[in-house]
Amino acid sequence: MSISDEKSSITNLRKRYTEFLGFELKVEKRKKSRYVNISRVSKKSKKRIKKEVREKIKTLRRCTRTTNALRFNLYVLGIHNYYQKATRVNLDFKEIHYSCLFTLYNRLKHLGEYGIPRSPPSTYKNRYKTTYKTMKIVDVYLYPLADVRWKLTRCFSQGINNYTENGRKERHRCLKPTVLNELYKMSIGLTKEQNLELLDNKYSRYSMQNGKCAVTKLF
Repeated sequence: MSISDEKSSITNLRKRYTEFLGFELKVEKRKKSRYVNISRVSKKSKKRIKKEVREKIKTLRRCTRTTNALRFNLYVLGIHNYYQKATRVNLDFKEIHYSCLFTLYNRLKHLGEYGIPRSPPSTYKNRYKTTYKTMKIVDVYLYPLADVRWKLTRCFSQGINNYTENGRKERHRCLKPTVLNELYKMSIGLTKEQNLELLDNKYSRYSMQNGKCAVTKLF
């Protein structure tokens, strides 16, 4: 079977990183001859993220609207959800944050306030700490790039299958919608005519009730 020399390579993971799906992977030796996985955001991905973040900041500078601020937050939330599986994601995103900080501050300092969030909405507090400084634009706190932590990625469970009663229950439990996914869908459907105060109250109420109906208590 023929393989592509450009897309295929043999790498000694004990000596150097290999790139896969936007991550750089390596192994390091620990006590008792154990090897642990070390993963980071790849250099290409960091370069791309920096470019896209700067472009979104410039767009927000040219057109200071609530929808553009929320789109910036959706982008930050998306890259955090994807790259939080890297073991050293915090170090990489601190570097990205520092590289984009000058653009963020210089472009938006006349349009908003830069500092620690004061009384942010519940949708912000549920995802991020209130100790990171960020910019407040058109009454929207921009999500901080540096505030991301590693999240354990669990292996596929052999107990999830279609052939046993417990396996089917576990499969359906994993397929249940989450509040975060629903909030993301609600944010995508934004229109220019929607009021910021109404949106903020809607997200806060939905998050507070964990997506459940106030009457029936059903999701």
